[in-house]
Amino acid sequence: MVVAFTLAGLVSGLAYAVAVPALWSASALVRVPASSDPQTDVAIALSAPVLVPGSRAAWIDLPFNTLQRRVTVTSPTTGILQVTAQARTGRRAALFANAEAASFVAYMNDPSVVAVDAVIALGMEEKSIQAKTSALDAEIKDATRQEASEPKNSALAATTLALLGSLWAEVANLKLESDVVDNNVAALKARMLSQSSFRAELLRGATTAAGPSALRQLGLEGCGALMGLAIGLLVARVRVSWLDRRLPS
Repeated sequence: MVVAFTLAGLVSGLAYAVAVPALWSASALVRVPASSDPQTDVAIALSAPVLVPGSRAAWIDLPFNTLQRRVTVTSPTTGILQVTAQARTGRRAALFANAEAASFVAYMNDPSVVAVDAVIALGMEEKSIQAKTSALDAEIKDATRQEASEPKNSALAATTLALLGSLWAEVANLKLESDVVDNNVAALKARMLSQSSFRAELLRGATTAAGPSALRQLGLEGCGALMGLAIGLLVARVRVSWLDRRLPS
């Protein structure tokens, strides 16, 4: 019985090792500006807005967490990204790598993506202006109520009116600053729509793929066999111990 369970475990382990897909790898190269940050580019290339459309273009239906394991992106040198994808055949691996590289290029050259940093900065500036304007409005309301309660032509009333004039002048300056920000946003959008600035381009597509390592596959099968053997021995020992306890002494 011990032998039977051991053999069953061994066979199961080998079957599992054989069933695990041996993956092929293919790589495509993308050129990015030399001034760009490699870590940022790699993070973008491995993000959902890039990986998911790329996998769909390659007719590969995998969940996002699996895509992150099947696709690796590195920066072997300044201004270059290497997109490597894994699939069950060499042809699909090359198709997958090219699709992911193309998805990254399309994402980076999208005008809305190109302008995102500048738009965020301008948006923060606009919010700061709005906060300052709201604070000034509150001060103006308080000063107006105070001025209404003071005697006409008094020194205190004159001081309050001077304060109101200063506050209104600050509001007018903030309005000018807000107009400048709005104009900058409009100019940025117009420029991005009228001309495409270089952010990424496909340098070399994947044409060949590297097959799975024979040594790796042999190691996987060996590990599977050992794991199955260990499980089989364990099950056999448990079974024998259980039978020994049930037998009358």
